[in-house]
Amino acid sequence: MHPGRPSASGSGGMSTEQLQRMEANRRRAQAKLTAKRRVAPPHTDISNWSPTTTILFQTIHFSFVYIVPYNSPPKSAPNKAVPVNSRIPSFYSKPPLNAPHLVTSVPDASIKVAAAMSRKPSPSLPPDHPPPVKCTQLRDKKKARVCMVSKTRLEVKVQYDHDLIEIFKKMPTRAYNTKMSLWSFGIEDYNSLVKAIQSSCKHVELDLIPRPVINLFLSQLQAQYHSIQSKSHPSVIDWSRIETKLSTTLMEFQKEGVEYSIKRDGRVLIADDMGLGKTLQAIAVMSYYRSDWPLLVVCPSSVRLTWAEAFKRWIPSLVVADINVILTTKGCGSFCLVNIISYDLLVRMSKDITEHRFSAIIADESHFLKNYRTARSKAAIPVIKSARRAVLLSGTPALSRPIELYTQITAVDKNFRLVSHTQFGLRYCNGVKNQFGWDFSGASNMSELQLYLEDSIMIRRMKSEVLDQLPSKTRKMVLLDLSLPKGGSKEWKDYKRQLNDAGKLKKLERRTALLPLFDVTGKMKLPAVKDYILDMLEGGRKIIVFGHHVSVLNGLCEALDKKAITYIRIDGKTPADMRQALCDQFQHSEQCQVAVLSITTANAGLTLTAASTVIFAELFWNPGILVQAEDRAYRIGQKSSVNVHYLIAKDTVDDFIWPLIQNKLSVLSQAGLAKDDFSSAESAVLTAKDATQKTLMDCFGDLVSKSEMDQLSNFDDTLELDTPGTSVS
Repeated sequence: MHPGRPSASGSGGMSTEQLQRMEANRRRAQAKLTAKRRVAPPHTDISNWSPTTTILFQTIHFSFVYIVPYNSPPKSAPNKAVPVNSRIPSFYSKPPLNAPHLVTSVPDASIKVAAAMSRKPSPSLPPDHPPPVKCTQLRDKKKARVCMVSKTRLEVKVQYDHDLIEIFKKMPTRAYNTKMSLWSFGIEDYNSLVKAIQSSCKHVELDLIPRPVINLFLSQLQAQYHSIQSKSHPSVIDWSRIETKLSTTLMEFQKEGVEYSIKRDGRVLIADDMGLGKTLQAIAVMSYYRSDWPLLVVCPSSVRLTWAEAFKRWIPSLVVADINVILTTKGCGSFCLVNIISYDLLVRMSKDITEHRFSAIIADESHFLKNYRTARSKAAIPVIKSARRAVLLSGTPALSRPIELYTQITAVDKNFRLVSHTQFGLRYCNGVKNQFGWDFSGASNMSELQLYLEDSIMIRRMKSEVLDQLPSKTRKMVLLDLSLPKGGSKEWKDYKRQLNDAGKLKKLERRTALLPLFDVTGKMKLPAVKDYILDMLEGGRKIIVFGHHVSVLNGLCEALDKKAITYIRIDGKTPADMRQALCDQFQHSEQCQVAVLSITTANAGLTLTAASTVIFAELFWNPGILVQAEDRAYRIGQKSSVNVHYLIAKDTVDDFIWPLIQNKLSVLSQAGLAKDDFSSAESAVLTAKDATQKTLMDCFGDLVSKSEMDQLSNFDDTLELDTPGTSVS
């Protein structure tokens, strides 16, 4: 026998010294337990417990223990119940099948601990133990989305739930779509349906229709009921309050837009497609509410003068002194009946504009206000909200996502201001929260939003819907604002002097004097032309831009490059074999937005029907060339009406060139020219025989007076491009 090893005899093979040590440990543990008042319930006597049992009682609330019997307890020995500490999780109360026996009582017999005891909670169960079973007394949460599907019905999108089905069956207007597995109801049951779900189905989370939306349709339903009862549909439009010249010019769909606006007290968003006469409709609406003037027109800087000309033309009762085009912040302390200001200038004059409290406002190209964080939105939105009448105009109110509509809706619709920006994003933009905040770039519940907009503030018609009422081609004169380049600069004074001198010369001498000024005119118009084109591109539409001089074409391309806008350019330096490929790129690529073309090089042989807007940055001496250039978009395959914009600047060579073009075109039209006199029969028919189409003279006749026209009628008609000295691309 090894001298250091205890004898195998005795109590379980342990030496007397070991037994004494165990007994001492037991007594210390018992004393410590008593000192800390860790006593068992009154009916439990722990004085006779074995050392192992005492330790088990102290530590059972810290860990989960498996034990197996070492010796079977005597049949006569009663089992003593071990109290279960309240900190033991409930899912440990029952042992899983095929698992080791879980001790719920401790026998007096000796036991062997089969698992280590630890005073710290175990972070996980033993690897061979099955996962715990969770309590299923609480029901899983379900989300139900309620949304409008028509003006009179709504539907509920939710997973199957027995309690919800029972509620649905009690609704009088219930309907079930077996194909879509969707329940729908009449909007008259909305309040009772929501109340029943909220009271009986606590586990269902409702995504409800915004209160302004449901209130609109409920009020319409109620009004319709009373209207049916009374059988009266009174008209609210008194057309005599609108200028006669204006009311007799409106097309039928434009009259519908005016009626829509007036029935909504002059607070609307007119979102008609480009070329459908939004400007005309807005002026008609404000003419109806003339008692609320002074009127404020907020627009891009490039069209301020165009708005002024429109008011002069369509409201003859206005005199020149009644129209105030605000060009600078200086000397603008007083306001007239009609005040026209740009968005950028409004930011700098926001204090003066706000203090004046305009009651009637027109906001042209209102998509400029799509971002509520920008300075222009912060300046314009409060002014629009405070006005009694507010007409917003935009052919593309939302360029890419529904969230861009929020500022425009709340500016016009007072009821919708109860819906916050975040609520709108969650409801209609499929809002998702990420590490940077809320992402509202998506779209959801679009049919509901469209229903609300159409019945509350927005009227929108596309060209395809009213094409039968439209002329095939519409020409428009746009007066450019050259106030900035003019100023008092020496260059402008020299230009003006040469222009006046040229008007006094004889025919042959006049031709020579005007040609170099024609080049200078293009350069002077360029800043305003660039602003106008960039404003047009804000609408996300494709456009064709014609220029004549190389300096103008280069300037346009530089502006597009700076804004990272994709474009094609075709001029005299473009190889012939590349032109068709460039046309195909413009026709089929969504990223390519602009075609920059030379009037003399690209006026024939090209098809660019992907665009329905043609802009002439410069004029040209020959009207036939202009008509040919227009027809690059107006060709077979064009499914829309073509809009042609001529950018004109007063007090420039345009004052001489345009009357010349008018005279020539008038003579050719009266002669009823045949096909040989133009590049195609299409041009001749359009110019001479289309009764619904405005001629160039109709569009630009107001630019010069009759006396000026008579003076220039004898201008040398032989003045053409082939005259030497002209810079041509």
